[in-house]
Amino acid sequence: MRLLGFEIQNTNLFGKKLHIDLIATDKVSQLITDNDNIERAYRIDSGSSIYSQNLIAFTGLNATGKTTILEVIQLLLQIVANDARLNDSYIKPIIQKITGSTFGMDDNPIIFVVWFEIGKQILELTSSIIKRYRSDDEYEFIYKNEILKERSISKLTKKRLFNFEKSVIVNKRTDFEGNKFLLDDMSIVSMFKNKATKVLSSFEKYNTVREIRPIIPDVSIIQCFDSAISRIEQSTSKDKYKLQFNKDGDFEYDLSYDELEAILSSGTVKALHFFPAIQSVLKTGGYILFDEIENHINKRLVQWILSLFENRDYNPHGASLIFSTHYPELLDTFSRKDNIYITRKQSDGTLEAVKYSDEIKRNELLKSNVILGNLIKGTVPKYASMKLAEQALAGTVK
Repeated sequence: MRLLGFEIQNTNLFGKKLHIDLIATDKVSQLITDNDNIERAYRIDSGSSIYSQNLIAFTGLNATGKTTILEVIQLLLQIVANDARLNDSYIKPIIQKITGSTFGMDDNPIIFVVWFEIGKQILELTSSIIKRYRSDDEYEFIYKNEILKERSISKLTKKRLFNFEKSVIVNKRTDFEGNKFLLDDMSIVSMFKNKATKVLSSFEKYNTVREIRPIIPDVSIIQCFDSAISRIEQSTSKDKYKLQFNKDGDFEYDLSYDELEAILSSGTVKALHFFPAIQSVLKTGGYILFDEIENHINKRLVQWILSLFENRDYNPHGASLIFSTHYPELLDTFSRKDNIYITRKQSDGTLEAVKYSDEIKRNELLKSNVILGNLIKGTVPKYASMKLAEQALAGTVK
């Protein structure tokens, strides 16, 4: 199963519509000499020339929705691929965040439109979601209606994949009325067990605090983050780790996780957690989402991680790395420009995400210069705001 793209309609946070593609909409070339469009995507075996992006980046100012969009992608992956329910503890807060208090009523439902591929079929799921109150201040989310369609396309367009030649309704939520196995907050996609496959998806937050103790990757990987380490592995004792440093010879630490975290740098601890997830998705072709990928990690190491997903030797199954960043310099290594989204705040306070390739046609420009130079409007803090802050700070200091 692959998620191809989605729209969120009628929400408090994103206004009328938020549209995100997870596939290549610019040309994908097989020629090494074609520097603008060299293949850095994975062809989906669906009978059409559809390429899933190996890398997708979201960048923009603070409080413009980068983290929330990653959360929505994770939400949709869990619903469509892994049968998550709207009121699951890790799903409901995300829906609450994007709806606000006035949206999601019976006459004002939230709409999710999701395009995905299963078994060479391209499917479109349209879901209307509303709040159902259990008391004055307690409510749950339920599906008001859903329609699942099979789509076919004759060719791709430069702007959008989702211009379809025809569609066939597979079924509607009303087809399952009275079915005791389909709960009110469970999508009709869950009824397609024979077609769907589980998708491995990991969401790596910017901090390193975890409830689950890490599975230690090979020491050669950890040495990229701390070259002083000669050995690190899980001990036979429960919740213990063996650690050795080059300078200490054969001396070995036997540490609890808390002690291990206290000794190692934040970047090394972060690598202990996320690299096993990276290895898993590269092996199976899943998704890994990073919020603030540069946090605690050297820029060159971040670029190295990105390069792993662009290399078929390490990523033979088309795994996708989807991340947010505050540092557009990381995007200068991208050979494509249709896999970058700029998040920004609109005049009415709602948030939007614009695709870099829709705004900038030339690929020889440094993407960091375009973004930091405000060539795509709304990508740098307002000068007047910073001057006012300086004046307030000067007054406080004096």
